[in-house]
Amino acid sequence: MSGWSLADLLPGLFFLLLALGLAAALRRWYDPLPPRILGLFLLLVCLLFASSLFGGRILLPLGGLTRAAPYTDLPPPPPGNGLQGDLLHQIVPWQLEVRRAVFDGRWPLWNAHAGAGMPLLGDPQSQAFQPLVAAAWLLPVCNAAALTSALRVFCALAFMFLFLRRQTLGEAAALCGALAYGLGGFLMLWLGWPIGNVAALLPGLLYAVGALTPAASPARATTPHPERERGAATQLQGRTRTGTDEHGQIVRGGAGGSPLPFGVVGRGTHGGGAGGGGLLFLLTIAVLLGGHPETVLYALACAGLFLCARALAHPAWRDRGALLLRAGSAMALAGLAAAPVLLPASGYIPQTHRSTVIGVHLTSRLLPELAADLGRPEVLAGWAEDALRRVLPVAAPRAFGDMENGYWGSANFVEDTGGCAGAAALLAALLVLVPLRRGEARFPQERLAVALLLVCLALIAQPPGFDSLFFRLPVIGATAIHRHHRTLMLVNLAVAWLAACGIERRQRGAVRRAAVLMAAALLAGLITWAYLAHPSPENGHVVTGLLAGGLAAQLLAVGLAAGLLLLRQGMRRVPWALAAVIAAELLLLHGKVNSVSPAAFAYPPEPSLAFLQKNLGPSRMVALGDSLPANVPSVYGLRDARIDNPSLPTAYARLVEPLDRNPMAPRFGRPLHPLYDLLAVRYVLVRAGVPLRLPLVYRDPAAWIYERPRSLPLLFLPARARMQRREPWLAWVQSNTDFAARALAAPSAERRQDWRSSPEDGSTVTLTAFGPALLRARASFAAPRLLASSLYQDGGWHLLESSADGATRLPTTFTNGPFLAAWLPAGEHELRFIYRPPRFVAGCLLAALALAAACALWVPVPPGPLPPDS
Repeated sequence: MSGWSLADLLPGLFFLLLALGLAAALRRWYDPLPPRILGLFLLLVCLLFASSLFGGRILLPLGGLTRAAPYTDLPPPPPGNGLQGDLLHQIVPWQLEVRRAVFDGRWPLWNAHAGAGMPLLGDPQSQAFQPLVAAAWLLPVCNAAALTSALRVFCALAFMFLFLRRQTLGEAAALCGALAYGLGGFLMLWLGWPIGNVAALLPGLLYAVGALTPAASPARATTPHPERERGAATQLQGRTRTGTDEHGQIVRGGAGGSPLPFGVVGRGTHGGGAGGGGLLFLLTIAVLLGGHPETVLYALACAGLFLCARALAHPAWRDRGALLLRAGSAMALAGLAAAPVLLPASGYIPQTHRSTVIGVHLTSRLLPELAADLGRPEVLAGWAEDALRRVLPVAAPRAFGDMENGYWGSANFVEDTGGCAGAAALLAALLVLVPLRRGEARFPQERLAVALLLVCLALIAQPPGFDSLFFRLPVIGATAIHRHHRTLMLVNLAVAWLAACGIERRQRGAVRRAAVLMAAALLAGLITWAYLAHPSPENGHVVTGLLAGGLAAQLLAVGLAAGLLLLRQGMRRVPWALAAVIAAELLLLHGKVNSVSPAAFAYPPEPSLAFLQKNLGPSRMVALGDSLPANVPSVYGLRDARIDNPSLPTAYARLVEPLDRNPMAPRFGRPLHPLYDLLAVRYVLVRAGVPLRLPLVYRDPAAWIYERPRSLPLLFLPARARMQRREPWLAWVQSNTDFAARALAAPSAERRQDWRSSPEDGSTVTLTAFGPALLRARASFAAPRLLASSLYQDGGWHLLESSADGATRLPTTFTNGPFLAAWLPAGEHELRFIYRPPRFVAGCLLAALALAAACALWVPVPPGPLPPDS
């Protein structure tokens, strides 16, 4: 292997260490993963990501960089998934910003490298302190992608298996359900995005709810002494029997004895603290820090429904109340512990461009208006066709094309096919819908899984206009604009859950052969019709190949699964063979959707970027057209005037509209526009050979760099200030031709009238130090002056003046729309601009209280001394 070294083994070794540590913790305090199941999960993950965990390659579509200057001189890249371009110029740069802050010993509050700056902690997609991302902080950011992805898949597999075992399902059936979810479409297709965190941790959240017990327990759990634990284990020796209690939980009975919950043989709830409350607390925090608010809310809603179903299964009202109280307290404390991240995000999200755009597109409509629209035949026909394009990929993911030969579905391949858990798993899930014989009982919360599947499919196929009804819902209302595609995570979960139930029912002899034949025929017919009735509208292409995961592959999976389900009921190896079919089909469907690239493409140090690193300083740069995608300069520590982020501030997005030639992604132009002066843009990068009416300061075969001589510094002193009255600020700022000569200021207590400086008063301001969330400046004013800036003010920037008596906080105002400014008196000033959002401080106080309460509830007390021998 060319260029391979021992260091390339580090991601794989880190993964094995973390995965085995998680398995050991589960074995010690909760339910153990059987060794063969643990080994199988580790083997699957290592095989799936072998080249990036152990081979030195990068699990990112880095080949996409070669289409833009200054990377055009790189060799031809390997083929990759073009839909994953966001990982290059969004996810990786944001993760790197968080790392820099943490490694510098500061909170990741502000992203100074994006536009005029924007909140970093307040942007959920930065994934600040997400455990699955933070676990890879010791690796280079590009190598960390493989470790985080491997942990996501392993957590999904392990927790889904344990969750299904808690649902009284056998080991083989639980394995089938875990494979259908952990290797399913939603997690594998969204693996590199923040959505993947929530999808990976959702089974763990359900498992933690399932591990809760309603029995009262003391405020502090005690750790059993080793001698006492050995004595208790000795009493439990002997032949054990397995069954279920009156609440549907798996129990093991000893030779003499009382039943114990699944996995609790000398461990279980002892170290887990209050019967799983500590685990629920930790996993709820991890889900809340997932980085995608809509899927976070879907996961919490799913866990809440499962909790209510579990509570209703208990006959005693006292047990119901105790279970709800213990789960509610654990999840509430988790919400408070995550408050330093959640509160800044809740304050910033309404300011984002995405929130504004959704509000414009979705407006409230009355039910009579919606009913009138649905009564029109052309509306119904269009809705039926679009609904099929959204729902059919759950069963036939490539019926509307794939990533290689084009896609003609509803949105795109990733959006539409995330709910696919494979045809084999779907066949097993269909068996659950067959009516049971008299006297047969369903598995715990099986009906909840059926209801979850049906409701989510209805949301995905919602009639036109109904998005305006959902719009008023908090957080998840925004997903109505793309037909609730994120609920495909719950579709994938429900199909995997029901598949495990169907396979377990088959093992217990409760599935009739006629039902298997009928379900297989219906599913095979549906898949065949989905592929053959929806060819490409351009060339009539249909994805039929076996290796392409098309029609032939899915029909083969249905045939193999049906054949195995039709075998004699007592054969124990049938579920294991079904697990192999499920895994093989899903690896064929989703095993190559995530791009792998050589390490040489990982943001290489191009000479033009080295020039900017040396000369840019606190100023900003911009790349025109399709050169150097936005956010990529931040990887090199460069401040970029562009922002490629749906969560960019609305005010900034509106301000730079005259510069941006593409409403979907930043493609800046007009390099002579005065707005660049205001934004402190000093250098302009273009592909080689593009002439501009600016001084050329650098050139090489890939890129040219021009300098803008009139760019203003981050802090500057305008000569005049006009007070903003009733006129909108945007039109004035976009038409201003000289921001050094005049500025638009918001009225404040310090000044409400227009202002002009005296000629040649000699006032100066010098930036002495600059960091992401802290700037220092020295100012000398001969008269009161307006200190303006190009720092976006969301309410978190504060101005302090240092003196012999300490630091004094000074009032601030706005200039030129959303930018930070202040009126300062005459004299010498030592100034500090510091970013501290008020909600972050409140969140830290709440987190401290929550963590103290959690320690009191779930941290075990050290064992006391043994009593003296009698």
